[in-house]
Amino acid sequence: MDSCAAPTTSAGDGGRRRRTDLVVVGLDASRSSRNAAEWAAVEAIRRNAVLRLMHACPPPEARAAGPRSSDVGAALMHLRGQTLLNEVAAQLQRAHPVLNISTHLDRNDPVQALRRESENAQLTVMGSWAADRAPGLPLGSVAYAIASVNTAPVAVIHPHHHPNAQGSVLIAVDGSATGDGALEFAFAEAQLRGTDLIAVHVWHDVAIEGTFPYQVVTDTVPVAIEEQRIQLADRLAPWRDRCPQVHVQCAVVFGSPAATLLDFANRAQLVVVGRHGAGGHSGLLLGATSQALVNQSSCPVVVVGGGIAD
Repeated sequence: MDSCAAPTTSAGDGGRRRRTDLVVVGLDASRSSRNAAEWAAVEAIRRNAVLRLMHACPPPEARAAGPRSSDVGAALMHLRGQTLLNEVAAQLQRAHPVLNISTHLDRNDPVQALRRESENAQLTVMGSWAADRAPGLPLGSVAYAIASVNTAPVAVIHPHHHPNAQGSVLIAVDGSATGDGALEFAFAEAQLRGTDLIAVHVWHDVAIEGTFPYQVVTDTVPVAIEEQRIQLADRLAPWRDRCPQVHVQCAVVFGSPAATLLDFANRAQLVVVGRHGAGGHSGLLLGATSQALVNQSSCPVVVVGGGIAD
């Protein structure tokens, strides 16, 4: 990208896939999902994008009752799914008359369906709690899977997160391969929202997590932190040049990454993280810090994989 403007599909990009004017939200019957749909509606208006409401209801397996019973169950699930989509679409349209809404009912696995539907979307939005979430789990299985593998950036919304919140955009900066995609998204979001960007790099020698997390502190910490500040400034320099309108605040902190970023999140309206940390591996799992933020942040967290034009 040559600027902070949100990327769109272009006929002159040599066939390279770019993000379209689409925000996709996965729906189920949970309150968390409906809250996510309201948040996604505000984001779609902010981006002048279409809001795509999607619900997946794979057909039930044929059991001892036979295929006819399975067909009846599938028809009932289809009816309930379409009713849910229509009801939420009507509520959002009344609340946001200018919003362009489309709906899609899919008969495939929810994770596969959402990945396919949002492949070229600007943003995929998920409620943190599924209707069938097991007690005690902070994140539904579909939300966790989508945040782990989706090609488009994924916003995870908890029931206490509200649209139109105030505060800065927070970006967690590390040395991972996914960092450039997160930086690109964060600078674009700060410009889109007309707010500051806080870039935080958390440095530590040894962090031991437990009931009483602590770090092994050495007398080289002040020197090392100054080196980290220089590296952070160098990392951000290209993006500052591309997005001169965005005011950037930098912070290098010695401590626990998750605890430090969660504290900064209390003063933010949005947190942006790469999918994997600097020591992460490709695959289905979020990095430990990203997972902690998605589970516990006081504001929405957007998980970004590679570059958003990948």
